[in-house]
Amino acid sequence: MAGETIKRLRVEAGLTQKQLAELTGHTQQSISQYEKGTRNIDYNTLKRICDVLNAEIKIERRTGA
Repeated sequence: MAGETIKRLRVEAGLTQKQLAELTGHTQQSISQYEKGTRNIDYNTLKRICDVLNAEIKIERRTGA
């Protein structure tokens, strides 16, 4: 879920994975893995990505779970 949101926000910002990687100090491969959900993302990395994408981290309780 977070990966899909990162990708959507990145595309809306007009950035490539490589550009986002450079702006956050990560590799393009890492950004790709975060977006696909094949690599876990830690809070500090997520915060850095959100800062670049002008987004906020929001945690909500699941309903019906």
